[in-house]
Amino acid sequence: MSQLLMEKASLADIPEVALPVGYSLRTFRSGDEEGLARIYCESRLDKDTVAIVRADILEDPCFRPERVFIVDFQGRLVGSSSAWVTEGEPGVGYLHMLGVLKEHQGKRLGAALTCAALRYTRDEGLGAQRLL
Repeated sequence: MSQLLMEKASLADIPEVALPVGYSLRTFRSGDEEGLARIYCESRLDKDTVAIVRADILEDPCFRPERVFIVDFQGRLVGSSSAWVTEGEPGVGYLHMLGVLKEHQGKRLGAALTCAALRYTRDEGLGAQRLL
């Protein structure tokens, strides 16, 4: 599968995206693996079991709980994105594993997750964001 590569060269002007009533944005907590696997599976992100999420995400050198963003709806994980860093390109981050459950799409959750990852990348001191 080929990937689309886009770049946002300036992270200076990232909007705040309001979430609908009942939704909240937070970062990863221990125990979120099952919800992430459900999101990744439905979003066709090739990480469809808790074991794979633990091995490929939580054990990745880029992983930090504060880099994985979660949208929660009534105690259920319904969307996620990550702000990863590229080892081969110092100073560059990338948006990783963005997905929203189908029944919650169309509510700007993806935009909120994208902007959260972009702000984190900026605040971490990286100068550009790749969108893979």
